Amino acid sequence: MLGAGAYDFFAWHPTIPGIARNIAEEAGTSPEAYLARSALYHAQTIKAPVLLLHGGADERIPVQQTEAFAEQLRSVGVTYRVKIFPAAPHGIPIDEQWREVDPFLEQYLR
Repeated sequence: MLGAGAYDFFAWHPTIPGIARNIAEEAGTSPEAYLARSALYHAQTIKAPVLLLHGGADERIPVQQTEAFAEQLRSVGVTYRVKIFPAAPHGIPIDEQWREVDPFLEQYLR
């Protein structure tokens, strides 16, 4: 399960100064660092089904990050499911998340 993620660091830049500072300090901002942290460019190596959750009103990471990653997963044949919570911010309410997570895990971890 992946929630409200930034899957392409080349297309997303943090708007909150603390997050930008953490990324710079922890991983770096070089093209190599961005490539290493951008799951979009590594989708072909994913072997497990993926559940993507994202808030439609996410104020930190645009929902287009999830949509682009889902399209990349589809293009390389990875099984995935996307759930966009239209009114949810970056912090998707946990009870809403579990309504998606439980059936997904039940389906793939029987």
